[in-house]
Amino acid sequence: MRGKHVKYKWGWQALHITLALLAAAMLLYPFLEPYTLEVENTELVCPDLPEDIGQLRIVYLSDFDQAGFPWLNAARTKSIISTVNSLKPDLVLLGGDFVQRAEKLSDFFRDMPNIHSNYGVLAVLGERDQGEEALPPDLVNTMKAAGVTLLQNTVLPVRIGQRSVYIAGADALTGGSAALRALAAGVSREDFVILLCHTPEIIDDALSLQDKAGRNGWFDLGLFGHTNGGQLPMGSRLLRIAEEIPANHQRGWVQENRTPMLITRGLGTVKLPIRIGCGPQIHLITVRRVSARSDR
Repeated sequence: MRGKHVKYKWGWQALHITLALLAAAMLLYPFLEPYTLEVENTELVCPDLPEDIGQLRIVYLSDFDQAGFPWLNAARTKSIISTVNSLKPDLVLLGGDFVQRAEKLSDFFRDMPNIHSNYGVLAVLGERDQGEEALPPDLVNTMKAAGVTLLQNTVLPVRIGQRSVYIAGADALTGGSAALRALAAGVSREDFVILLCHTPEIIDDALSLQDKAGRNGWFDLGLFGHTNGGQLPMGSRLLRIAEEIPANHQRGWVQENRTPMLITRGLGTVKLPIRIGCGPQIHLITVRRVSARSDR
């Protein structure tokens, strides 16, 4: 009887220990998920991609939020850039909110490792990068020294062989609707155009605009960030992250007016250093003129 009693008692202790470990894991996991990193691979077909280019490998990442919490530091940025370089991109696009405090923005680019890309690294700024003060006068040169071209309400043609693709960099904090209209009016619907903006707040306005000939459908791919995906289920409400953004533009891929658009979950965290089912991510987007199956 004593042996059965001891065995029974040990069974309850083991159960209690297991439940305690599970509870601890559940409590700790939201603080561990921000350390993870997903590389999402997506293939898109776009007839506007010039025929002699054929395929374009784009890496997109946003919302480093460096220095927001202790692990969002220069070492982590270095690790992220190493992953980017391993993907051998043709073009790298950066979606802003590089830092939590605007006064650290120039330091971010001074310390950032070189990004290797065949045709360039282009960036827009987020609201945390700009703060309430004027941008540092040396910022553009600091970014250039790091191999990064800053786009502020500018359309930049990127030469690839004998043809060009166009990156329309929208700064939602400056210029407003007039600047966005000017971007649309600076391109043709036949061009391959990527709209890059930190916030998806502009999506509805952007889709309503027309190209230089007064036609709809002026951009072929939209890339946005800002929301951090909410960081957890219903996070935009619970943590009050990007509450101004409609629910259908909070995260992931959406397609409207036949235009694919991506709202990335980003890399960092805000408000609280947690994520649940919403891990950090970067994106490898392979754009083809025709589908790979059609090439065979």
